[in-house]
Amino acid sequence: GAVTLRAKTAGDTLGIAVHPGEVADIDSTRAIVRIARDSASNWMWTSGRLAFDQTSLPAVLAALHRWYDVDFQLDDSTLATQYFTGAFDTAASLPQILDILGPLVHARFEQHGRVVVVTRRPGGR
Repeated sequence: GAVTLRAKTAGDTLGIAVHPGEVADIDSTRAIVRIARDSASNWMWTSGRLAFDQTSLPAVLAALHRWYDVDFQLDDSTLATQYFTGAFDTAASLPQILDILGPLVHARFEQHGRVVVVTRRPGGR
């Protein structure tokens, strides 16, 4: 079977069919629908792992936001061009994950309560 995903944009309705094995996403403007083949990494959280395959840093942070209930503030827009491939055990603490992730994406993380500020790591590209 298939479902149709619709997003209202400026009075128009954009619709796209999503078939088995596909994933759809509506961006923050609710205007663009992207379709990609489903990946096993999209479902690894059900077995206690968060997995990423060439995933942009903002998308990684969005997953960490959902799992650890913290907000991320990206203070350097160039970090949005960083990508990550890897997996984390969801039993790991957020500081443990950020300690591993930081050097790999050239970022530094500072947590202030429920907000994690993300800045470029000194010497990072």
